[in-house]
Amino acid sequence: MLKYLWLLALATPMVLLVGCGDEPADDDDDDDDTPAAPILVEVSPEFGQTDFFYRSSLVAEFNAAPDSVTITLTDSAGTEIAGEQTIGTNGRVVTFDPSEELMSSAGYTMTIEWAPSDSKPFVNDFQTGAHGTALENPADMIGKVYNIDLAGATFVDPPGIGPILQSQIDGIAVLFTPIEEGSDFDAGELHVMGAIGDDEGNDEIAQDLCSPTLAFTNPDGILGNEDDTPATWANPEMILDADLLPLSI
Repeated sequence: MLKYLWLLALATPMVLLVGCGDEPADDDDDDDDTPAAPILVEVSPEFGQTDFFYRSSLVAEFNAAPDSVTITLTDSAGTEIAGEQTIGTNGRVVTFDPSEELMSSAGYTMTIEWAPSDSKPFVNDFQTGAHGTALENPADMIGKVYNIDLAGATFVDPPGIGPILQSQIDGIAVLFTPIEEGSDFDAGELHVMGAIGDDEGNDEIAQDLCSPTLAFTNPDGILGNEDDTPATWANPEMILDADLLPLSI
């Protein structure tokens, strides 16, 4: 019984007694009023990405607006690439737009420095994908059919429309083919016709024969009229304006 009481006495918490008006010493020098340094929460390209689109901008996002940010882009030889840096209205998102398009299938390094910061500069080695490689003979496109994967596309206007559309158009594709008549690769003009395609479930896309042909660049179906609007061609990019693309969903 005495042993048991002795153990209880040892377990009793000790109380520090101080004189009237005295306060215990505070060894904690932390200043709770000092805001935490901003933290980098997201970057584009993703860390170590190997298929970054060569025409994309570099983006750094923080949990709080830093006092200053610098994004530096260098190629595989260590040469700095010029560009324009902009800061979003909330101060948390910083964008770097290279002055010239990046090369395809090439390595680059993105370095982010900001203040105040408790971290070293963030270094991201990434690589661009194969898209953007110029075609040796663009005329080989004539007679071939290409598929625009709408469900995997990037919609930019109006903002936020992408997820809404992509939830409704899974399995729907837009087929297009450059046509020889009226096309001039050297002059940077292409005529294109297309069709709505259906995913047959076997990794093949077939034209929907119940939908009308899409006359993208000659709305009346006749080449050589004033209403012709050829697509713009700059190897390997084609810019096609389609004001109306009816889809049955």
